[in-house]
Amino acid sequence: MAIRKPKVFYQAHGCSGEISWKDFRLPIKFSLTCGRDGRVSIRPRKVRVSNETRFLLELNSSSGRQVETFSFSGYDKHGMKCESSFAYISHLGTICTPNVGKINFEISTNRLCIDRELKDAEHTGSTKVVYFVPGLKCFGTVASETPYGNVKVSGVSETKEYDKITGAITVELPDDESPNMDELDSLVRRVLDVLSLAEGRFMRWNYRGIFIDRQLKSMVCYGSTTKTEPRFPLFTHLNLEPILHMAIERYSEALCEKTGINLAIEWFLMHPRYLEAQFLTGMTALEHLIHMFEKHNPRAKLLPTAVFRQVRNKLHVSLENVFQDLPSCAALPNAVNACNELLGKLNDLNRRSLRRNLYAFLKHYDVPVSDIENEIPRLIDLRNNVVHIGDFSESKLNQPLSFYIAVLRELLTRIILVVIGYEGEYRSYINGHRWIPLHKSGESLKIDNVLER
Repeated sequence: MAIRKPKVFYQAHGCSGEISWKDFRLPIKFSLTCGRDGRVSIRPRKVRVSNETRFLLELNSSSGRQVETFSFSGYDKHGMKCESSFAYISHLGTICTPNVGKINFEISTNRLCIDRELKDAEHTGSTKVVYFVPGLKCFGTVASETPYGNVKVSGVSETKEYDKITGAITVELPDDESPNMDELDSLVRRVLDVLSLAEGRFMRWNYRGIFIDRQLKSMVCYGSTTKTEPRFPLFTHLNLEPILHMAIERYSEALCEKTGINLAIEWFLMHPRYLEAQFLTGMTALEHLIHMFEKHNPRAKLLPTAVFRQVRNKLHVSLENVFQDLPSCAALPNAVNACNELLGKLNDLNRRSLRRNLYAFLKHYDVPVSDIENEIPRLIDLRNNVVHIGDFSESKLNQPLSFYIAVLRELLTRIILVVIGYEGEYRSYINGHRWIPLHKSGESLKIDNVLER
């Protein structure tokens, strides 16, 4: 027999509250619904058209480009408080009769906080922080210990409802320990980054609830976000335990700050419709990783910073003298502007080219790319054609654009896994779908001669 899934995640009726915007205040009666798709809907009762309610029409005005937001707060009949500083009117209509006009409207928000005062007897139980995630797949429940407590990942084994909540990440806190929400949010974000790689789609949570002895203490609702279906998953959801361990033990906040890998993963898991956009998002992920490598690695510069500063100062003086001494330069009507623009480009002289920085990056991390080494220069050439002249013409390529996207995805996959420190097999899509080991020794790019040229 099929299991019936509720359409509503959380619901409250008979609530009372207030809308506040600028100098306006409006008491309302409303019902609150949080759906499984992350949508938060607040439905107030109809209000009469009056001087006190006319500001609702102004809030819904389409004359401005920005959506007007306002504050909202209220309580349900059990004393649960809900509030938001980012509320907006998602629907508004008027009903007119011969005697009275009424406004019918609906409120939505991208951040709703729900809080409940617990009785003293309810403070003695264990504390769990649960992050509810749409489209999360997991076979059973997998767990791993962390300094913050036991982390568990659970979800459905199969789903096609990637916009609906299907799983959760639960952090079971040690007894008598209050949650540090910033640190827990960071931990869960990193876990979701790695689980996103496993499932081939970028995932974030919609609702976060704090439960004390199984009683809901508070909840944060972030509303619905764009969801994508899985494409090119690197691992299987049937065995997420080693992936969870890797996320907790190796994918640290310090690693993200140093390498920028978290932002690269987000770009990598975007799934644009068109091939051209897929190539651009992949190259953006790659270039961000190279930028962070260049930022934190002095060897990525041609000269040490102190030495180049001396060279740049000499070039600065020499370039100014050239414009003063050469009659052909001094006679130019835009001589001053041209000189200033050239002077402004001197800082770029100490930067290696994208290709050479990529080679240095691959060598530094010992990324195995021997089987795709010959295609890397073509990726850079294609990127340069796209960025500088907008040319995606396949007539200039040896292979279809889809081939180079597959090479780029494979390159990014290996870079991301090596940077995280993964050891084992992953799903490769470069020559058909197959599981291959991530070898490092003896298979990295032979670029010593390239960097010495």
